[in-house]
Amino acid sequence: MNNIYNSFLNIYLQIFVSCFPKKKVFERQSTNKWITSGIINSCKKKKDLYLLVKSNNDVNLKTYYLRYCKILANIIKAAKKLYFKNKITHAHNKVKATWNIIKSNIGRNINEQVIDNMDENNKELSSKINAEKFNEYFIKMTVNISEKIKNKNKLNTNNTNYSPYNLAQVYNFKYNNINLHNTSTSEILKIIKNFAWKNSQGFDEIPLKLLKISAPFIASPLSYIINKSLSTGIFPDRMKYSIIVPLHKKGALNNVANFRPISLLPSFSKIFEKVIYKRLLVHFQANNVLTNDQFGFRNKSSTTNAIFINLLISSCLL
Repeated sequence: MNNIYNSFLNIYLQIFVSCFPKKKVFERQSTNKWITSGIINSCKKKKDLYLLVKSNNDVNLKTYYLRYCKILANIIKAAKKLYFKNKITHAHNKVKATWNIIKSNIGRNINEQVIDNMDENNKELSSKINAEKFNEYFIKMTVNISEKIKNKNKLNTNNTNYSPYNLAQVYNFKYNNINLHNTSTSEILKIIKNFAWKNSQGFDEIPLKLLKISAPFIASPLSYIINKSLSTGIFPDRMKYSIIVPLHKKGALNNVANFRPISLLPSFSKIFEKVIYKRLLVHFQANNVLTNDQFGFRNKSSTTNAIFINLLISSCLL
């Protein structure tokens, strides 16, 4: 199974590298991207008018200069507004784009470093943090959470008010075997089509955007690989690799507790994940495994529904 997927991935990467060789690109940073060439020319004219006004006592010229400044200020304001509007409209995450614009306009740097030499336990922090410290903290955090769950959720099947009791009752039933039927080229194409046009990528550096473009050429070999994996029960090793990226939440940047880890998975593994998800969901729904209180990761349902129901129950109890 690993040999089949490795051969496919190596061929894909060879074509990818030959078509898109890495090049150093030096991007010129512009703080005011809404300023057009027309605005730049108008600003130069404004400067020339200013020099004329300073060297001339003509009242009409001064009035014209002031009126010109007012019109130019309105044009710049309109151009800035249009730039931010287009930026939000074309952003994948509109809420995040809006907040970044707000932060930049109030003078707060998005990458601003907050220096704080003490953590929540009043212990002195190092001025620098590296990958080893992140790795140590994230591993320790998962172990601590696991221990807390074990201590808190000791299964007591005699207590019907305790949530694990209901879970134990569910798994006492005998269900039919799950049907992991083969996928098809059309299903693979549909899954890839539903992916967002993103540049996010895993260790193989293949972005989802490229996956969508090359979908007609890779759907058939992918369906064969996934079907082979379903029949053998072996998941390719190179699909298991992920890049763990610490994402800053808030507070000091030299405190690892202010970061949360996110996993960047290989693009091909996301296709496999969707195939398995569909079959698991059909099995769960057919056997009524999922409780009605499960709102996350389900179609036409979200945690927003859970909040609404909780508020509704709370208001009824008042």
